[in-house]
Amino acid sequence: MNHMTSCMSDTKWQKLFSFLYASGIKKCRWKFLNDDHVYDWGVPSSEEIETDAYVGLKDRGGFQPVRFSDIEWIEIFVDTNVDSFVEQLDTLGKFEIASKDNAIQLFGYK
Repeated sequence: MNHMTSCMSDTKWQKLFSFLYASGIKKCRWKFLNDDHVYDWGVPSSEEIETDAYVGLKDRGGFQPVRFSDIEWIEIFVDTNVDSFVEQLDTLGKFEIASKDNAIQLFGYK
């Protein structure tokens, strides 16, 4: 496997998910390190985020809990102008982003 550089911290993931949830983003695709499968999950609410034992997602019904540090990338789909949405993301912090059509991919590692 090629060496990948981390682009995100736990705090940035928390800020991002809070913003996405508040923005009404529902559809999200997840790719994890060391897993070739892409998962179709929704954007987590604050209640679905664990910060005590580890920082990541709580058990989402049938899946083991997930650490934010295991997220390779997520892909969201927006109903608004992608460039405008990316500008809003830029106000939260610096993210590694790729966009195409109505999809925005945010990288945990690149």
